[in-house]
Amino acid sequence: MIRPEPIESIIPRIVRQYEEEPRGWHVLSTPSGDWLVLGPHEAYQLRLVPLDPMRYVGSGTAIDDVDRVLEATRSAPEFGLRPLNDSDLRRLMAAAEGAVALSSSVESVLGRAPRRPTAVFSSDVRHVLSGPVLVRPDLRSMSPAFSEVQEQLDRAAVDMFRTRFPERARMFF
Repeated sequence: MIRPEPIESIIPRIVRQYEEEPRGWHVLSTPSGDWLVLGPHEAYQLRLVPLDPMRYVGSGTAIDDVDRVLEATRSAPEFGLRPLNDSDLRRLMAAAEGAVALSSSVESVLGRAPRRPTAVFSSDVRHVLSGPVLVRPDLRSMSPAFSEVQEQLDRAAVDMFRTRFPERARMFF
């Protein structure tokens, strides 16, 4: 049995861990608000209910057993903050417009080591690439173990939403 925690207590813990060790992170999300955050030493499953583009309510839990399915995720590029200079930004914009090959432009940036938030935001960096965040239709498709956790987190997130925003919750649930 898991113990869902409010997002307000889990997100700061994840950010602190990322600040201490920005290498080895991978992030997956689903369109319905489920997130899987894999750190170098811990993993978290989250359920977010958006309030607006910048705010959300939800629940999450640390995952003890990261199985072989998740280990395959670690072969994807690491999640992280990567400073961009003006020429990087121009190259990525040209790639997005189709003027140059996207893969080589993105690979050159993703090949850089992710940086700590304090190192990025305390310097004179003007542009930052955040990601990548891998998207799946449903976390259950990765492993049946996610199903029970996902259901418990969903119930906890909806309960928090109803408690904190009862008027808004009536429109959705």
